[in-house]
Amino acid sequence: MHLLLSHLYMKSKECPKKSSLAIGRPARKCRKATYTSVLYKKHKAKEKESQVRAILKKNHADRSTEEEQIIKQNKKVVKILEKRVLLRELNRQKSQEVEDSVGELETKVAELAEEVQRAENLVIYTGAGISTAASIPDYRGPNGVWTLLQQGKGSELQNSSLVDAEPTLTHMALARLVEEGMVKHIVSQNCDGLHFRSGVPPDRLSELHGNMYIEVCTECEPERQYVRLFDVTEQTSLRRHKTSRECHKCKEPLRDTIVHFGEKGVIDKPLNWSGAMDAAEDADAILCLGSSLKVLRRYQCLWSTDRPKSQRPKLFIVNLQWTPKDSQASLKIHGRCDDVMALLMKHLNLSIPLYTRKSDPIFKMAAPIKPHEEGSYLTRSLLDTRLNSESLNLNVNSVIKTEQDNSANNLASSALSQKPKSDCASEGNYNDSEDTEDYEMEIPVALPSLEGGVEGEGNMPGWFGKGCRKKVVRKVGKKRRRSRVSSVEIGT
Repeated sequence: MHLLLSHLYMKSKECPKKSSLAIGRPARKCRKATYTSVLYKKHKAKEKESQVRAILKKNHADRSTEEEQIIKQNKKVVKILEKRVLLRELNRQKSQEVEDSVGELETKVAELAEEVQRAENLVIYTGAGISTAASIPDYRGPNGVWTLLQQGKGSELQNSSLVDAEPTLTHMALARLVEEGMVKHIVSQNCDGLHFRSGVPPDRLSELHGNMYIEVCTECEPERQYVRLFDVTEQTSLRRHKTSRECHKCKEPLRDTIVHFGEKGVIDKPLNWSGAMDAAEDADAILCLGSSLKVLRRYQCLWSTDRPKSQRPKLFIVNLQWTPKDSQASLKIHGRCDDVMALLMKHLNLSIPLYTRKSDPIFKMAAPIKPHEEGSYLTRSLLDTRLNSESLNLNVNSVIKTEQDNSANNLASSALSQKPKSDCASEGNYNDSEDTEDYEMEIPVALPSLEGGVEGEGNMPGWFGKGCRKKVVRKVGKKRRRSRVSSVEIGT
């Protein structure tokens, strides 16, 4: 390889500086010779770098006079290599998990409790770290998904179903704080649906990257949601979001709500970007739990960057590792989320409710699937972890009906007063007609206009918060369709 590059490099010197067309040489040969010359120089530089790196690994006493001379002649290469070593060590330190001592943790949590009580508009930002207690791996921890993949240890990843996970102590504590009015809004990057299952109202929750239990019909106006008891994403992937089921009303294909890396969120709910941005705009305090903030920091609309630094909300971070927002935080707590939230609730004199399936709203809001869709999913259902071995063959729709009929009498009067008669859920009898919808969530959304964006329904930040999307509705014959969208910059 080295001899070939040397030969091509010598041939490239034959190419004159003048125009090749002027002397009759094909332009393609000159371009090829120039490319070969550049490639040869890169190869020589790489060889020199490898030679210097091998010398630097030796002790000074073990280096020969010739090697010392090479070091002196390549000071620029030495500086580059030393800088790389420092950056590698710095990244290693940042990836390490650090825990505060018991006394230090108690002091910091007491300070956090005072700030929580003082805050008028507290917003919570959560990441994968709050779900590790539910046996869901995080991304950048020592045993995180990205960490193991980078180390070539993908085979060590736990092959467990997310359906087996249940809300943790942190999820239930946050639900209690929302209920008490001490937390105005929760913004989550997680797709596991545990905030939703802990009882946080949908209008007080923004799941920015979607919910694995929810599929939607984007052809209906407003978008129609279907809550399921199984993972709707088993057949979906990047830019392939159809779930193989159809809308009960318009018969159009349903899609999941997950936002993959490189995609833009185009679903109104459960992403709820309007709620997240309104909460961030009014916030006077932000508490980040279990997030490295390496993705969330890119959503500029969530950090009030348009305000002077003195008028921005106070920032509190609970995470075991370094985050890019540490220097801006008023308080950084190195601790596990469950430990910190347990101490915080103790200082606030609030009890943490225990999670029970009876109080899980997903069983009351779940939409039964149609008979011909019974085999449309292969993963386990939430019902499979609940039923005993003798009742595993029960029809899923009948179990959903039983769950919902238990609470139908208590909820019937309030549901009828809040929704038109035609939109109310039936009493459990499955009906294929378009006039009645069985236990479907239909949440009208009216998003506010964005500064620097476009007024109207459907404004939503794009990936990393760099833009927003506007739905454009046009008539095509008798059918109304929503086109894919145009991106507009958000004022920062």
